[in-house]
Amino acid sequence: MSRHLNLKQRGVIVPAKEEALWLEPATDIKTLKAILKAYPSSLMEAYEISTLINSPRNDSAEVLKPIGDGI
Repeated sequence: MSRHLNLKQRGVIVPAKEEALWLEPATDIKTLKAILKAYPSSLMEAYEISTLINSPRNDSAEVLKPIGDGI
């Protein structure tokens, strides 16, 4: 079942404590919208990965290994 929140499609980082609510089909839209908050950038890491990620044939954790320094 998909949920329509009138938002452009994009990834969501859901805090672990909110996962059950996010995944529960009976959760009301108001509650779901409350979960959608900006994730603190101080808790994120960014790093370059291999272009191996561009092919579904490369189905291994190897494609996610950082290359170079962090971004």
